[in-house]
Amino acid sequence: MSSRLHERVLRSASPVRGGALGDLDCIDLHDCHASDITRVPSPRTVTLVLHDEGGTGQPILLLHGLMGSSRTWRRHVPWIREFGHVYTFDAAGHGRPAPAELTTEAFVEDLASAVASVEGPMIVIGHSMGALHAWCFAAAHPDKVGALVLEDMAPDFRGRTAADWAQMISAWPQPFASEDAMKEFFGPVAASTFSTLSTAATTVVPARRGVDLS
Repeated sequence: MSSRLHERVLRSASPVRGGALGDLDCIDLHDCHASDITRVPSPRTVTLVLHDEGGTGQPILLLHGLMGSSRTWRRHVPWIREFGHVYTFDAAGHGRPAPAELTTEAFVEDLASAVASVEGPMIVIGHSMGALHAWCFAAAHPDKVGALVLEDMAPDFRGRTAADWAQMISAWPQPFASEDAMKEFFGPVAASTFSTLSTAATTVVPARRGVDLS
């Protein structure tokens, strides 16, 4: 991994909004693939879950955090593309069905299937949940990973699943009647994470339309 790319990644990861990457957003997955083609000024090729963002050289894989999406990285893709061939990924349970068992291993194997056709060792950059998946993916498939960048990760997840997150999110009063109702429920700071496009990303329960976080 080049020192220039490493420096840019570190600069972009300023601790804003409680430690999350400063200008990364959680945004709507309901129609994201169609809208991305027009919103993102890049030669993006869309597959079901893996998105070819263009570029040349060593593949660079970007993995979002819980309640994020591939579009979390949209502000960073243009400059990261200067360093290689960029791919983004929508994790299982984020706009598509979650694994039957919500284990890290199941999410990692879903990721492995999605990137099986990507040639050469990848630079894998992960945020939060994506960092955990990147770390475990590197351990399970070391031939696929040339370098790791891990940000804001809880490493000790042994014996745990994401079922508690799914239960919590399922209990939220969804769909919210309005963006103001969503802000009142979460408070202004947390709600700002979700309100970039008046909604948040889909997570580990099925998606609905509206101001809906599930």
